[in-house]
Amino acid sequence: MEEKCYEIKNLRKFCKNIFIYQRFDENNEEVFSYENILKAVDEVLEYFHQHAIEKKVGIGIHMPENSVEGCVLLLSILNNDCRFYGFNDESDSSLNRSVKSSEIAYVFLKKPVEFEEIYQCYLPKLNVLNSSYFVIKLKTSTLSLKNLPLCYSIATSGSTGESKLVHVPYKCIQPNIASLSSLLKIETSDVIFLGSPITFDPFVIELFLALANGAALLITSTKTRLSPNHLHHVLFPSLPFGLKGVSIFQTTPSLFRLFGKEIIRNVIFDKTNTLRCLILGGEEFPSYAELLDWLPQTTNQLFNKRVFNIYGITEVSCWSTICEVNFHSSSSTECSIPLGDALDNETVLRIVDEKGKVLADDAAVGELQICSTTRRCYVPQCDQHPIPIRQEDSITFRNTGDLVKRASDGNVYYLGRLDNTVKRLGKRLCLDSLSQKIENIFRKGNITNRVLCLWNEEVKKLILCLEIGQTESIVKGPLLQELLRDSLDTFEQPDKIYNLQKVPLTAHGKVNRFQLIKIVKAWEEKEHKTPLQIFKEFLQNIMGINEEMLTNNIQDIGEYTTKRSKLTTNLSFSHAGGTSFQALSLATEIDSILPQSVDQRNLLEMLLNTNVTINDIMKFLSNLAERRIEVPATLPFTRNLFKLVWSVNLHKCVDASPSLYEENVVAVGSHSHLLMVLNANNGEEISKLTLMDRIESSVLFVTNQLAMVGAHDGFLYAFDFQQGSIKWRTNVGGTIKAKPLQISDILVVASYAEDFNLLAVSLKDVTTKWRLKIGSKGIFSSPLKVDEKLCLICTLDGTYCLLRSDDGSLVWSHQMKSPIFSTPALVKSSTQSWIAIAEVRGEISICEAKSGQTISTFTADGNIFSSFAVHNQDLKHTYLIFGCYDKNVYCLNFTSTSCKLSLTWKISLDAPIYSTPILLYRTQDNEPDVLICATNGLMILANLKTALQHSSYNLEAEIFSTPCSASNGKRIFVGSRNNYLQAFQIE
Repeated sequence: MEEKCYEIKNLRKFCKNIFIYQRFDENNEEVFSYENILKAVDEVLEYFHQHAIEKKVGIGIHMPENSVEGCVLLLSILNNDCRFYGFNDESDSSLNRSVKSSEIAYVFLKKPVEFEEIYQCYLPKLNVLNSSYFVIKLKTSTLSLKNLPLCYSIATSGSTGESKLVHVPYKCIQPNIASLSSLLKIETSDVIFLGSPITFDPFVIELFLALANGAALLITSTKTRLSPNHLHHVLFPSLPFGLKGVSIFQTTPSLFRLFGKEIIRNVIFDKTNTLRCLILGGEEFPSYAELLDWLPQTTNQLFNKRVFNIYGITEVSCWSTICEVNFHSSSSTECSIPLGDALDNETVLRIVDEKGKVLADDAAVGELQICSTTRRCYVPQCDQHPIPIRQEDSITFRNTGDLVKRASDGNVYYLGRLDNTVKRLGKRLCLDSLSQKIENIFRKGNITNRVLCLWNEEVKKLILCLEIGQTESIVKGPLLQELLRDSLDTFEQPDKIYNLQKVPLTAHGKVNRFQLIKIVKAWEEKEHKTPLQIFKEFLQNIMGINEEMLTNNIQDIGEYTTKRSKLTTNLSFSHAGGTSFQALSLATEIDSILPQSVDQRNLLEMLLNTNVTINDIMKFLSNLAERRIEVPATLPFTRNLFKLVWSVNLHKCVDASPSLYEENVVAVGSHSHLLMVLNANNGEEISKLTLMDRIESSVLFVTNQLAMVGAHDGFLYAFDFQQGSIKWRTNVGGTIKAKPLQISDILVVASYAEDFNLLAVSLKDVTTKWRLKIGSKGIFSSPLKVDEKLCLICTLDGTYCLLRSDDGSLVWSHQMKSPIFSTPALVKSSTQSWIAIAEVRGEISICEAKSGQTISTFTADGNIFSSFAVHNQDLKHTYLIFGCYDKNVYCLNFTSTSCKLSLTWKISLDAPIYSTPILLYRTQDNEPDVLICATNGLMILANLKTALQHSSYNLEAEIFSTPCSASNGKRIFVGSRNNYLQAFQIE
C-alpha cells in the first residue's frame, strides 16, 4: 500500500523538528513542533471518532487565512481517509455556492452559515488549539466520488478559462513532491513559506514538501502577505531579532514584483540571506533582462540563489515542467526563459494547432497540451465519469489554453494566452508576446518598467499600460511613442498609453486583466474625481452606506456621528462588511489615479485595520493633496563638502558611537576588544586599552581623567583615559551595549543581565546602590536623564519606566507592543516635559514625562533602531529626526500647544539607516544641517528646514555607528565596518 507524506505514522519520526513558525512580524512569533501538531491531530481524530465522521467522503474547510489550526484540520481530514476541499470565500452567498458545487459531506467553519436546502444538522463545536469551528453535516444526494482514492478537490482560478472543479488523487500530486524534494534538495533545516491560499494548488505543494521532508512552514496573515514592505521583514528578519528566515519561496511573478527592485536586490537576493530557492510560476515568467536587473550589484558569479521557472495547470495538478535559470550563460537580455523539462518521466507535452493536429516540427507554434499516464485528475466538467483515475492504460491530454513555440534546440517557450490573442488590421496579434517585445524595446532606451498590453473590445483599441511602481516618476507618452514608432509594425502600435502605479492582482497573485480593463475603461471618468469621491461611491454603491452621511462635510463628521453613534462610518471598513479583497481592489483603484503612490500602502493597511474607522479613512483621503511628499536622495549636489582629515584602524568593526571630551579628545571601542583614545585634531594616540570582549557601548567621560565603558563580557570598566590604565571594574552580570548615565555621583548602568538588568554604582566608593529587573528582557537603549533625580529606562520587551536615580524607586511603568532599541529623547516647553519613544515596529510615541501616558503617535514604514536628533525650532515646535530600516530619514514636528506629532519631511536613501542623524550648527542663524549615515556607507548633508541636500560622501563601508561632531559642527567623527574611525572636515 502506497505510503503518503501526511500519514501520522510517517510524521512521528520528525516529532522533535519544528513544523510551523507562525510569524506576524519580527516581534510576534509562535513556534510549533511536529509533536505539538500531531498531538492536536490526535485530539481532532478522537472528535471524528466520537461523532462518527464518515471516511472516504469530502470535507470542506473554510480557511480565509493560512493558520496553524487550519493545518491541523487538514492533516486530520487526510488521516481520516477523506479528501479536503478548501475555500476562503468571505461572504455567506459565496460560501453557499462553493459548498453546493463540491459534493462534500461535512464543512468546518469559523462562523455559522445557513446552507438552506443542503443543511442537515450541526454537530458539537470542534476546538482546535485556541480556535473553535462550527461543524455542519450536509445532505449528500450523490456520492459518486466516495470510493475514489482522492486527496483533495480544488477549483481552477478561472485565469485560464472557465473555472472548473478538479478532484486530485494523492498519486497525482506525489510525483511533484518527490521531484521537487530531490531537485530543490529539501532538508529538515529548510523553512518553506506557506504563502499560497488554500484555493490555489501550490498551497498543497508547499504543505506536502514540508511534510515529506520534515521541514518547517512559515505562516503569516493575509494582511501581511498583501503588504510587501511588511512581508519581507517576516520572511527575512533582520539580524538583531535572531529569527530563522525562509529558504524555499514559491510565488507568482506578479506577487514577487510587488517587493520592488530595491528589496529584491538588497534583501531577498542578498548573499547573506537565508533564501536558497525561488520558484516562480502560475503566469508568464520574467524576462532574462528583468531577472538580471534584480541581481545584486556584484558579479553574477557570486549570486548564490537558485531561481526556477515552474509551469503547470490545475487539471494535471500541480506542476508539469521546470527550468532553472542559468545566470552564467551568455544569453541575450532579450531572451525568454523556456518552460523547461518535464518534472517526471510520466508527463508528456505536445503542441497542437487550432484543429487539434499535433505539430511535430522544430518551429511549431500552437496550443500546449499536457498528459500523464499516472497523474490523472477527475474534472467533472470535462470527463464523463471518473474512470481515468482508475485505469492505468488511459491517457487524457488536457488543454492548457497557452500559446507556445518550440525552438530549434527543442526548448518550449511561452508566448501568451490563446484567449489573449486578437485580430487587428487583418493580423493575428498575441498581446502577451507584444508586451514582451515592447519591454525589450524600452530596455534599449533605459526604461525598465513592466508592460501590459490590453484590447478594449468595445472601442477596438489597443491599450499599453506601463507599471511605474512606487518610486519611479511618470514616463511621458511622447518618449514612448518615439521609441515604438520605428520598432513596431503598424498593427502593433498602441492607440493609448497609460502609466499605472501597480498592476491589480487576483487572490492567487496573478494579473487581474478583468480589473485592469475595468480601470482603463473608467480612466477618463475618474481623472476628474478625487480619491475621497471614489471611496464614497464605493461605500454607497457596493456597501450600501447611507448617502446622507457621505455628503456631510468632513469637518462635521465628528459632530454628526456623536448624535447618531450607531452610524456605519463609526465602524471599521471590515466591520461594516468590507472584505480583504475589496480592500485590495479599492486601494489599487484609488492608487491608479494618484500621481504618487506613497499613500497607497497606508490606505490598504487602514482598510484592513479593525481599529481604524471609515471616518478616519475619509479624513485621510481628504488630506492626501496636502501631504508632504518624500524627498529622494538623488538630487544633484552642489559640491563635495566632506574632506577626510585622519583615520585610525581599530582592526575590527566599529559599531560603537565615538564620544568627545571638550572637543579635543575622542574615544571609541571596536569588536577587536580595542579601546582607543585619540587627539580629536590630528588622530594621534593618547592611550589605548585591550579589554576582554567586544565593545559596542559608547564611552562616558566622568572627569578630566576618568571615563567609563561597558563591554560584552558583562563588565563596566572605569579607566584613566589619559594614561590608558584600568582603575576598577564591576561585573553587572550581562552584556553592556547601552552607554552608562551619570546623574550627580550615581552611575546608572543598563545591561542584558538576566537577574538584574539595571543597577546604580556610587562613584564615591564604587559600591552598588541598588539593582532592578525592568521588564523581562535586556536593555539596548541608553538610559535618559529626565531631571537631576529622574531617569527613563526602555527595554527589549517594550517596557518603559521612570525611576529615581538615588534609590531606584519606580515613579511609573508602562509597556509598548514591541521592543525598544532606540534611546528616547526629552522634549521640553516652558511649562511641561514630554518623552519621545521609538518602538522597533515603527511606532513613535510622545508621552507625558510626569505619567508616561501616550498623547500622540506617528507610524513609520519600517523598523526603527536609530535614536532621535532633537531641534527646538521655537517655543512651540520641536523637530525629531530619526532613521528607519525602510531607507528613509524622517523629520517629525511636535507642537506643544496642540500636543500633535506630524510629518514634516522624509529623505529617501538607498539603504536602511541604523545610525542616529546628528545636527550640525555650522552657521550663526541657528538653522542646522542634518548629517545622515546609511548602512551602505553613504553620508548625506541636508538642510533641516528644507530637506534639500548640500553634499554627500560614500564611505564604501557599512555604518551602524552614530557620528559625533566638534568645532561647531565643522568636524565629524564616524566609525564604520571598515574597522576605522575617521575624521572629516565639513567645508
